[in-house]
Amino acid sequence: MTTLFLARHLLPICSAPIENGGLLVEGGRIVAVGSASDLQEKSPNAETVDFGDRVLLPPMANAHTHLELTHFPQWVLSPDAPSEQVSFVDWVLKLIKVRRNLTPPQLDQSLCQGLDLLLRSGTALVGDILTSFESRSLYADSTLHGRVFFEVLGREPAPFAERLERFAKVSQIPPGCNLSWGISPHSPYTLSEETFRLAVAWAQQYGLPASIHLAETEDEVAFVARREGPIAERLYPAVNWQVAPRKRQDPQPRPVRWLLDQGPLPADSLAVHGVHVDEQDVADLARAGLGVVLCPRSNALFGSRRAPLSAYRQAGVVLALGTDSLASSPSLSIWDELAFAWSWFAGELNGAQWLEIATCGGAAVLGKKSEFSGLAPRQPAHFQVVTNPEGWGGESLCDHLCACGDRVRVEALYLASDGVCENVLS
Repeated sequence: MTTLFLARHLLPICSAPIENGGLLVEGGRIVAVGSASDLQEKSPNAETVDFGDRVLLPPMANAHTHLELTHFPQWVLSPDAPSEQVSFVDWVLKLIKVRRNLTPPQLDQSLCQGLDLLLRSGTALVGDILTSFESRSLYADSTLHGRVFFEVLGREPAPFAERLERFAKVSQIPPGCNLSWGISPHSPYTLSEETFRLAVAWAQQYGLPASIHLAETEDEVAFVARREGPIAERLYPAVNWQVAPRKRQDPQPRPVRWLLDQGPLPADSLAVHGVHVDEQDVADLARAGLGVVLCPRSNALFGSRRAPLSAYRQAGVVLALGTDSLASSPSLSIWDELAFAWSWFAGELNGAQWLEIATCGGAAVLGKKSEFSGLAPRQPAHFQVVTNPEGWGGESLCDHLCACGDRVRVEALYLASDGVCENVLS
């Protein structure tokens, strides 16, 4: 069946916006993109779905989140996630305390609601971090695409290797129809060099990409470089870890240098946050081919500085957006993340650039570029339909949408599967 989807505004992302545009879809794939009048003339017998004054664009990609923590605000008896700056280590210690008291059913319910919230906010791609191994079956029926990164942390090789071995037994079975596995060695301050290298060697053996929290806070920089600061003084004693002395005699490493010193990462690996970096770090990340996922609302909570957007783009680093979890962010909506980024980075990028990061950029870092590279012929028919608050148009439309946040209402999310393009929100 051939269907013509029409909207007042069509934003292909990979090409120029089209006013009064349309997508011609057949067998779940886009066969033509253009003006409504041209497509109606070429395919007069196509079934027409007209979205009126709405905006049609690719779905969002939430390239870093922790859906297990979707219920975190209610677990701590707070109606909202924190909105004011907090100490990073205080936050980590609170998170550890809360997690220790949770039951498997609580984590399962939290993850399930997170999966639903993503779809309802126009997100079709996810990079989710999973720590509760028993919850992996919950992804099986999800229509989301992307990766589930199984998180590993620890500084003792023996129990760490046991956890990897346990994951190995099921890692050849995808977590969902459109989801694949990855591994998440948590961060430079929660792994030793030995355990990190075990994780990377294991990922290389099984062909899985890695996602690592990197250069997120000044606390992390202080710990990696000098073995000092709140992580060494408060976090390590709280979890009964010993602060090991630095082995090397070379200059004090920053987190990026520490990461890359451990050897080459698997293909399609990515770094999350990448805030506290210098010019050399940016160049090193670009040379290593690592994408970077920005989580500005979470970074602002911990008083971190802004990521160097211009430097990343000039170096050719692929950027994506993530919401992080509801333990450090008020929502799982990339539309909300966009609105905050638009304000926080004030004029550093234009709206079209931000929308590209939020859609195609996320797809690229998650290894899904071939399926989510914008609305173009031969691409699967994946798209969202959203409202246009205040009816803006023309060159200002992209800027306006980025600034709107939750005033943009997602009315439909169409995903193609088995030759059919369907609205998964209906």
